[in-house]
This record gives sequence, structure tokens and C-alpha cells, in this order.
Amino acid sequence: MKSVEVQLHEALGQIKALTAENTSLKQAVTAAKIALAKAERDGVLKESRLPEPCLKRIEAAFSKSTSNAGLKEAINVELRHIERALR
Repeated sequence: MKSVEVQLHEALGQIKALTAENTSLKQAVTAAKIALAKAERDGVLKESRLPEPCLKRIEAAFSKSTSNAGLKEAINVELRHIERALR
């Protein structure tokens, strides 16, 4: 029979290992979400036919994003800047 102290020590070790595994899994999920959002964003940006500097600004703004919420607005802002510059 194990003492309470030994059982506690084992339980704390299991908690520590599971916490580390959980953190690792969360990071993997976040990385996958970022990659998926980037793939979707690349398609939308290609269709927008914006100049390279505009694309770089948008990509920098969304580089760590797990969703593309606001992407269409960002594209519209860049298009307005281009339109103003051409006047």
C-alpha cells in the first residue's frame, strides 16, 4: 500500500505530464488554424489582384491570425488607397 505522500507525488507528476501534453496539443491546433487561415487568405488575396506592397501589408497584419475576419475590409481599404493615389 502506498502512502498518501507517494500517491500525491504520483498524481502531481501525472498532472504535470498531462498539462505539458495539453499545452503541446493546443499549440498544434493553433498552428493548424493559422495554416488553414493563411491558405484561405492566399486564395482571396490572389483573386484581389492587389499590388505586391498591399499584399505584404495585409499578410503582415494577418500573419498570426487564426481567422480571416476583416480581410475583405482590409482589401477594400487598400483598394481605396490605390484609387486615391490615382486621382
